[in-house]
Amino acid sequence: MLDFFKRSICITIVSWVCALNIYADAHQSSSSVDAAVVATKKVNVVFGKGREPYTFDSQNLKGIEYELIEAVLSLSNITINRKEYLDISNVPIFFANNKDFDIAVTVKAIADEFYYSDDFISFDNAVVTEKSDAIKILKVSDLVRYKVVAFQDSYNSLGDNYFSLFNPVDRPITYNELSNQNLQVENFLYKKSDVIVIDRNVFKWHLRKLSNQSESEFNYDLIFPEKNTFKVVFRNKKLRDVFNNNLQIIIQTGRYQEIVNKYVENDILAKQRVGAFISTLLAKFILQQDIPTLDYLVEIFSYLTFINEIRVYDAQENLLVYSLLRKLPHSSRFDSIYTEGKSSKKAGSIQIDFDETLLKIAVQKNQLYPSLHNFEAFNDYNYVKNIYHAFDLLENKFELTLSEKKYIARHPKVTFSETQWEPLSMIKSGKYLGLCRDYLTLIEQKTGLNFQFIHSKSRSELIAKFMNKEIDLIACFNSGTMNLGRISEQYANFRYVIITDKDAGFIDNINGLSGKTVVVTKSSGAHYALMQNAVDMNIISTDTVNQALSIVSRGDAYAFIDHEVIAVYQILNYFQQLKIAGVTELSYRHKFLVQKNTLTLLSIINKVIASISYEEHRKIRDKWITSAISTAVDYRIIYQLLAVFAAIILVVLFFLRKLAGAKQKIESINLELGQQNVKFETVFNDTSDAIVLVQDGRYFDVNSAAVRMFGYDSKENLLSTKAGTISPEYQHDGLPSRQKMLAKLDQCRERGSVKFEWQTKRLNGEIIWVEIVITKINYHDQEIMHMLCRDIDDKKLLQGQINQRSAELEQTNRLLTEQQNIYESLFNESSDGVCIFYRGKFIDCNNALLDILQYPTKAQFLALNPDDLSPLKQPDGALSADKSAMYIKKCYELGSTRLEWVCLKLNREEFWVEVVMTRIRSNKQNLIHFVWRDISAKKYLEQQNINKTTQLEHSNEELITTIDNLERTQDQLIAAEKMAALGALVAGVAHEINTPVGISLTGITHLHDLTEDIIENFDNNKLSPKGLQKFLTRCKKSTSLVHINLDKAAQLVRSFKQIAVDQTSEEKRLFDVKKYLAEILTSVHSVIKKTDLQVSVKCPAGISINSFPGAFSQIITNLLMNSVSHGFKGVEGGNVSIQVNIEKNLLTIVYTDNGSGISAEDLPRIFEPFFTTNRDNGGSGLGLNIIYNLVTNTFNGKIQCTSEPNQGCKFVISLRV
Repeated sequence: MLDFFKRSICITIVSWVCALNIYADAHQSSSSVDAAVVATKKVNVVFGKGREPYTFDSQNLKGIEYELIEAVLSLSNITINRKEYLDISNVPIFFANNKDFDIAVTVKAIADEFYYSDDFISFDNAVVTEKSDAIKILKVSDLVRYKVVAFQDSYNSLGDNYFSLFNPVDRPITYNELSNQNLQVENFLYKKSDVIVIDRNVFKWHLRKLSNQSESEFNYDLIFPEKNTFKVVFRNKKLRDVFNNNLQIIIQTGRYQEIVNKYVENDILAKQRVGAFISTLLAKFILQQDIPTLDYLVEIFSYLTFINEIRVYDAQENLLVYSLLRKLPHSSRFDSIYTEGKSSKKAGSIQIDFDETLLKIAVQKNQLYPSLHNFEAFNDYNYVKNIYHAFDLLENKFELTLSEKKYIARHPKVTFSETQWEPLSMIKSGKYLGLCRDYLTLIEQKTGLNFQFIHSKSRSELIAKFMNKEIDLIACFNSGTMNLGRISEQYANFRYVIITDKDAGFIDNINGLSGKTVVVTKSSGAHYALMQNAVDMNIISTDTVNQALSIVSRGDAYAFIDHEVIAVYQILNYFQQLKIAGVTELSYRHKFLVQKNTLTLLSIINKVIASISYEEHRKIRDKWITSAISTAVDYRIIYQLLAVFAAIILVVLFFLRKLAGAKQKIESINLELGQQNVKFETVFNDTSDAIVLVQDGRYFDVNSAAVRMFGYDSKENLLSTKAGTISPEYQHDGLPSRQKMLAKLDQCRERGSVKFEWQTKRLNGEIIWVEIVITKINYHDQEIMHMLCRDIDDKKLLQGQINQRSAELEQTNRLLTEQQNIYESLFNESSDGVCIFYRGKFIDCNNALLDILQYPTKAQFLALNPDDLSPLKQPDGALSADKSAMYIKKCYELGSTRLEWVCLKLNREEFWVEVVMTRIRSNKQNLIHFVWRDISAKKYLEQQNINKTTQLEHSNEELITTIDNLERTQDQLIAAEKMAALGALVAGVAHEINTPVGISLTGITHLHDLTEDIIENFDNNKLSPKGLQKFLTRCKKSTSLVHINLDKAAQLVRSFKQIAVDQTSEEKRLFDVKKYLAEILTSVHSVIKKTDLQVSVKCPAGISINSFPGAFSQIITNLLMNSVSHGFKGVEGGNVSIQVNIEKNLLTIVYTDNGSGISAEDLPRIFEPFFTTNRDNGGSGLGLNIIYNLVTNTFNGKIQCTSEPNQGCKFVISLRV
């Protein structure tokens, strides 16, 4: 004890020192807010919203991130004071601008003044597809082939390769990103997309909300190299360090994964709904501290199969009521709020321990809440009803999942069948009527399903249709022993009744028919039950109910046993001379039978069945069962009662006379009773069989054997447990233990006692078999059930082993028989030849082999030597005898072999066969099983194929040569086209140069003449000052004219030289786009001025690109030539516009003209080689093809053309530079 106190003191001191250190460090920080955080142990936190189940916008659920933050901080006694939820993109900005907040959750680390935690959340992003779609995604580029829906900004989160394909500029139209992930999953489940890119936990959460599909129905392709991780950001470094340390602790202890699983693996939404409902209903009585009422209500809720325990606390955390006191490590807590008018007050809280597996089943069956009828005896029933109304539970509503809605949409008609079985199912004028039809109508009204009836003449025909999958559903089905499909929940339950003539007496159960002749219909539930019953009676079976009732009516049988509804209907309408003489303990449980592969349909039907109200059931029942028929009265009981009553009167008179001496006898009897009580106590406690006394649903008393059998350490502990604790939730036949035990108790009340076998549960959870005998005891007007339990676990184990062994032997014999029959059928009926070979001889064969080899009898074939069936040599030159011996040896060694063989028919005709040889073991002897198949036709086709292949190879070689020639010719034509274009350019430039050169020559000639004149005047002394002045003036004008024109010619030469060099070169160089366009237009000016074209260029200055100028000029030149020769053919004047723009590394050229345009039929072909509409005038059809090849190959770009007749053309060219 001393050591314990020492350790406690040390731990306390260390804790305080740590706290003081943090506090001191906080004060040393420059931020007073940080110091306050550590000192007060409270923090303000901002979360990102909209990512269920990580965060929630509602107040009902916290979310994974909140609970993780809460768990980490709680280890250092730090609590969340204030929280804010924002769009995740706004969290960093908000945190930076709001110093009141100490922590921001789920952010990416950046270089700033804040402190970032270790990795906090990792999103396990995957590509999800439905397995049924058989889509396999191995790499990111595979996604391009499908319709994809992804989370918002995923292109920025999933790597460079993903960004390059799906960034907003380059993404295909089949790709979509959504911020609402619920809508994202819904889009995928509704098949609006083939593939979804999403975090696995987010997908599992929304899948559970939207569909009842299992996660196993989907593929998860993990193609992204790294997980998408996020951190938590802090203002205070010490707080960050504490957080990191605590985060590692909850990861190592498993608490981190436990919180994640709470949302991902378990149905927390269902828990929330149930918890809110129960806590609201109990609030009033918690506030009033009404313990008896709380006990009563908790007991009702405890019968929900998925609830292990409920505890109720008041506002001061005092425990008021519990159903079973034990540790609840993973229970859920719910505040209990009482609302009256507009005011609300916290009354207390409740704690519920859920069974996760059974909760999922209850969700699927829509059985989360107890029926309102359970509260009809409650004195505050209207209050409970108002709570049901507030939670929208009065109308037994149910919710269909997304997959269930999809099933209804895809299956507008559900086929079913039934036979004539009045009034359960009746076919009148082709229409299906009856009790079962009424329930189908209810399902149609509540779901929108449409049931289409298909008639069956007999039960065997009905079953055959179902097994052949001609119908989806059987409407009236009782479980029985047939395992044909999946069975729904029970939608109606009726007793089997005993029908006799009107003179028969009352019959209280089947035992009353001992020694009688009883009629039942074949294959009915009553027939099956009577066959299993030990009562000695003569049973007659008939095909129809009418036949059976006619036999009883004639007196040839004493009674008929059948369905309650059928009995009432038949007596009222056809057999008024008969009556219902008794009701049996047997019942017909009406269920639907659906195909095994239609689980979704079964789920829909079960939800509707669970939603059917008591009034709806009663309305259908009253429609088919009236009160006009009453059962017979057992007058023997009345006579016995009268006799007993008379005897009582005589006894009373007698005891009045004897009253005086009664006292002594009473004392003597009391003494004897005391002795008998001691004996009873001894027998009760010392018997080896367990005895349990039950009263009002609680254990009243137990003996020592019961304490030992159920594994308790004391009688008091066993008596304190809740009734039903010593049984598992379900019995071996799948029925709930509670439901089955209640039925046995009802039987006991009717019969006085009942004996049966039962699975019970020890305290340690071990399941054992017991034999139980329940006897009803009435003591002082109180009903006590005496239950005697005998351990038969060893007996059941031995019986199970014997049954299993017998079943295995029976199965083996059946399989052997089936295999023998199958083998004989295959051997004799196979279209392939089959024979058995043993020790160098054929010992058996089938008729197909005789037909193949054309032998008339089996004996003639079996007398052959195997070598007689082959030519001397096979086609490869090998001896047939040697080669066959080799294959036989190979078969013995390997077990089987396959070969193609040339064989001989009886007429010695050779033909090809395929032979499969298999070694088999029979009667400890090794045999070879031969299968022969005539493949002559196949071999002929193979030879034809070889010949055809040879021909095709020759043709292919010729075709390759032709293609090479065509490609060379095309290259030559393209080169010629380029040279022709260059030649036209030369001619145009020559023409352009001719004018300024001519003018310059004229000017020089004139100047020469003037010079000659001035020299002559000078020589003759005739030169005057005025003449010299005139000469100089003319010289100046002439030289100016010559200079201008020679400069123009030089400029034309320079432009032509650059363009000509570029067009004949494939080298890259840096050039200014705007200036180069001007040079191109100068070089082609002589061409475009013929048609008086007006060319406008809009190009921003300063665009310089390092690219291919020759290819660039070829594109612009060819476009202009195309406009001249096609767009403005025979037209004077026109407009051409060239617009240039650059964005990142993409140069866009938009070339338009207002010429004649292109027809719709020619537009798709304009880029094809040799396509032209101007061939008569020398067009080659290569101009636009050259442009297309330069754009797509040289520049790795794109070109598109749009045009309409008489509306001009528009070329949009995108070049990567």
